[in-house]
Amino acid sequence: CEAGAAEGPPPVVRTMTYEEMHSLSSAGRTPDIAAVFMPDPTALPERALQAVGPVPIAAFLRTQPTESAVQEVVRRAGGGLLHAPARCPFCSTAGAAGVRFADNGWVLVLRGGASAKALRLLAKAAAPDEAPGHGSPAESLGDGDAATTVKSALFWGIIDLKYDPSRPVLERIKVLETGDGRISKFSHDGAEIERRAKERYRVKAGSGPQKYTVVSTDKRLTHDLMEEVGYGHIVPKQVCFARKPAQNLAEDILEGLELNPAGDHTIVLKLCNRSRGAGVLMVASKDLADVLSDLLRPRADLEEWLAESCRRMSSASAAELGLERSTMEEQLRHWWGNEAPCFVAERLCTSVPISREGQEFDGTMRVSFILRQREGSSHQEPAAGFFSPDELEVDWLGGYWKLPRSDVASASADLRERFVSAARSSGTARVPERQLQEVYAALGDSMQRLFGGPVPSAEDLEQKYQAQPELAAFLLARLGMSSMKDLDKVRERLDRAEAFAEGAPNDYGRRCAKSFISRARGIFAIRPGGARSASTDQWAIAEEHFSHAVRLLPTNANALFWMGMAAMEFGRLTEAADMMNRSLLLDPDFKGPYVNLGVIYLRMGELDRTIEISNACLSRYPSSPQSSYHLGVASYQQAARCYADGESSEKEQLIGIALEVAREALQTARESEEAQKRAPARIGGREESPWLPEDERMLEEAEALAGSR
Repeated sequence: CEAGAAEGPPPVVRTMTYEEMHSLSSAGRTPDIAAVFMPDPTALPERALQAVGPVPIAAFLRTQPTESAVQEVVRRAGGGLLHAPARCPFCSTAGAAGVRFADNGWVLVLRGGASAKALRLLAKAAAPDEAPGHGSPAESLGDGDAATTVKSALFWGIIDLKYDPSRPVLERIKVLETGDGRISKFSHDGAEIERRAKERYRVKAGSGPQKYTVVSTDKRLTHDLMEEVGYGHIVPKQVCFARKPAQNLAEDILEGLELNPAGDHTIVLKLCNRSRGAGVLMVASKDLADVLSDLLRPRADLEEWLAESCRRMSSASAAELGLERSTMEEQLRHWWGNEAPCFVAERLCTSVPISREGQEFDGTMRVSFILRQREGSSHQEPAAGFFSPDELEVDWLGGYWKLPRSDVASASADLRERFVSAARSSGTARVPERQLQEVYAALGDSMQRLFGGPVPSAEDLEQKYQAQPELAAFLLARLGMSSMKDLDKVRERLDRAEAFAEGAPNDYGRRCAKSFISRARGIFAIRPGGARSASTDQWAIAEEHFSHAVRLLPTNANALFWMGMAAMEFGRLTEAADMMNRSLLLDPDFKGPYVNLGVIYLRMGELDRTIEISNACLSRYPSSPQSSYHLGVASYQQAARCYADGESSEKEQLIGIALEVAREALQTARESEEAQKRAPARIGGREESPWLPEDERMLEEAEALAGSR
């Protein structure tokens, strides 16, 4: 910045890259002050500041440096500090409380003579290679045996996004979806994030948790709320349509996404309420009409197909679903079995290529965060029943890349395999801390604004989705079921949702919404005291609602699952297995049927089928202690049966294998978090652990017998 004469022209401001700085000295002009914006500790050359000369240096950073780091920089710079670190009033989140990362969000001014080495130290101190907790100075961050302060959290969340730093500043990131960290997977490079969250935070059932739950699991509501709170630039262009065939639907999608129908585009189709990539399809615009026709028209022989498939599963393998995982056939079934009345379509967003073993992948970045009450605000529960955005702050836990199955240049792979992440099978990659901070800065206070404030009211949803009352009905019913604290409010929301559904302009959307509401009423009938303590009469009422939900929407995989639960409760095990199998055929990624089929087959004494279905569950959900337990029990009983049948060398080998499987599976189940939880017993109301003394004796015997062979 070069000053003009006191009464002359205004100051002259020049911007330069590091490489252009030499022109200052060659031109013989010396600035009065220099500003360095978010210096990269790996790229700031010494010659850049030498060209500036001994003038004050204003350094702008993405996060506030620690006091010790500033003192060390001042010592090395040799000139002293003209202005201590402070929030920059011109950054995008200058007025937002609880924001720890912002582009050019903090500024300090050093006296003349600051070296590039000193600034690199400052930048490195603000962006360490390993930053557990990311900006929680009050927290003890030691590893190993060091003590760690456990903080109270309102919500543990995840954000899946696309990131490309080469794009314009407002387009660097695109948030694909948010989710609940407690039910999310953190594979490979993400394992440390899960450890930090569980060791350092305890999520409490605070006021308004239903908003966190519902918003984080609905892609349309997340998108619309992000636009409302001023963050529409970090979500993809999106349109929402009823999940039913319609004339010119493909053309309407392209028009809504502002894409030229004659162009070569890729459209992303998603179900509003699904995670783990279930139902996500990348479709070329020329194929869009045909793909939509397949997705929105379940097969005409549905009942015959379900019946035949169930017969096959009862006579062959218990896990024979008639498809390969992640294929188009599986995605079709996700769409057929879904109960949400609408779907969304988005423009395809891509990331900076991730190089791995000579190939380039379009990864999806997952970052995780803790939402908690801001330090310094009142520690009492808010009188209004919710925390405002200004009362919340975010602790960033870290992030990592999830890679897709195929590289971007693969000619043999379809679009889904090149763009949808599959971290557990395809691997992950580390994200440099500097890039993570850029992502955190781009996200700003979006999570506080997304999850803070009141839960959307019935009036809010009715006004927002006037043209789609079935969507308003679906979301209101989900809000009603997200918290059972106020039973009268649950009933009121379900009744209001039913009234919304009646106003749906198309029959299919109306039936979808009403099917979901009927299922919700069934769960409500057994949930006030917990499903474990529900009476026979409560289950009978619930079964009527579940049955009505299936009549309204025969492909509703969730309603079929609960039909199976009711049949199992009344001891109708063959019927229960049939309902669970139907649910699984329509939703092959649904964990509930896998787990409960294990229970059913154990009760029926069908040990081979228990082992098959439990292994199938563990192949999709490796951290499934219930299925590990069922596998262990079935293997132990299988060994006992072989032993009772008499000895032979072949049986001796089978017994040894079964005992080893039982030992390993039961140990896994015992060490799980679920085994340590306590829940009300079915009789007497006392609390008991799901891991019983009988289970411990079975494990001890399996260990002893396996070790003696």
